[in-house]
Amino acid sequence: MLKEYRCEYCNKLFFKGNIKEATIEVKCRYCKNMNLIKIATLLHRTSLNQSGRGGI
Repeated sequence: MLKEYRCEYCNKLFFKGNIKEATIEVKCRYCKNMNLIKIATLLHRTSLNQSGRGGI
């Protein structure tokens, strides 16, 4: 399923997509406001204990 990206001022749809990491600046064609969309992935680190199995 694709995520929807919308104007934060008038809520009009900009685009749909799956984006892992990006910074996108978009000017809304309806209300003319600039929107900054920041998308960042969180990296999950698993530490290994002495037995070699992942654990917390």
